[in-house]
Amino acid sequence: FLPLPRMYTKNWEKAGFPYRADDFETLNKNEFSCPYCGATDRDRFYAVYIEQNILANSAFDGILDIAPSSPLSKWIRKNFSGKYITTDLYMDGVDIRSNIEHMDVFENESFDFLICSHVLEHVNNDLKAMAELWRVLRKGGKAIVMVPIVKNFDSVLENPDITNPI
Repeated sequence: FLPLPRMYTKNWEKAGFPYRADDFETLNKNEFSCPYCGATDRDRFYAVYIEQNILANSAFDGILDIAPSSPLSKWIRKNFSGKYITTDLYMDGVDIRSNIEHMDVFENESFDFLICSHVLEHVNNDLKAMAELWRVLRKGGKAIVMVPIVKNFDSVLENPDITNPI
């Protein structure tokens, strides 16, 4: 596997980001991406979970993937025979454009499984977004809901006035 590209740490430094790659709980900076398919460490982590818990269970027939990772999305489409829907408000190439805070396009309890990875830290109202995730997930469904976790910090360093895309 390939290490974390230097572009990430350069952008963090440029933006005054106070953390280092070693500070994150779920970031493997030494074995970050696959040189063949581009899957990141978390894509591989999710694929193992999906393989063991979703693909092996014939009761799961609907997956919602919010802000999908391209390598993981390709893997799911290849290996999952049920309904697989990708959605995002800004990404090109998704099946349905929707705002995670208002996913009215989906009915209640539409999906057996959902993936929402590294999205909630970017929304205005994470509680509203989580309520929407809960609403579209079937009773007894499963979900991967991840946000960046920084180890050993005392407070959240966040400035909502910073809106540049770095």
